[in-house]
Amino acid sequence: LLSPQTSYIFMEGGATHDIPMNTFLQANMPALEAWVNAGGKLFICSAGWNLGTINYGFGGVTLNYPVYTNNAINVNMAHPIWLGPYLPVPTTWTGNFCAHGVLTGPIGTSLIMNQAQTQTILSEKTWGAGKVLFGTMTTTNWHSPAPVVSNQRMNMHYYMQTCCDLTATITASTDVLCFCDCNGDATV
Repeated sequence: LLSPQTSYIFMEGGATHDIPMNTFLQANMPALEAWVNAGGKLFICSAGWNLGTINYGFGGVTLNYPVYTNNAINVNMAHPIWLGPYLPVPTTWTGNFCAHGVLTGPIGTSLIMNQAQTQTILSEKTWGAGKVLFGTMTTTNWHSPAPVVSNQRMNMHYYMQTCCDLTATITASTDVLCFCDCNGDATV
């Protein structure tokens, strides 16, 4: 998984998947950090239901649960995740629990925050030659307005996998890991 042929890894730790995701993160953090440092792209997202706090690594980024957010706002609107190719995207989110946690520590650049813009829900951090998106977002079925929120999530994946064949499809899965290798193959 952490080879130079793999360019993007998405880790979803929502609902009951936060424990196995955390176990994988903690057991493999030095290898994950080295892989991103060498140019890999990693998107870690969890609601943290069972654990409360998850150490995302990368210098001390932490997901803190429970901090429920019903209204969120996209900040840094010039960032590529808001520009497409899947449009339209929302500038604000509403719904029951857009996020179940907040990010603390050296999180990098905030991309989605709570409505008051005091707590970060999604951030991006450069790590060596690579980058990491850190999220606390719930799945899009909790968000409104639909379907534009789904467009935004697809743009996040599109942005992170841009070194791959851009005609590649990223397959949604309830499994912990999903990645796209540079051959353009989506693998779960």
